[in-house]
Amino acid sequence: MARSGLRSQQVGIDVVANNIANINTVGYKPGMESSL
Repeated sequence: MARSGLRSQQVGIDVVANNIANINTVGYKPGMESSL
């Protein structure tokens, strides 16, 4: 149980980090975490 919760949180952090890393890239569309 705890492992799946941690995995879900990590995916969310990865999505946010990717969005931040690419914020100035022309044509980039932010990813959305689908598990919300």
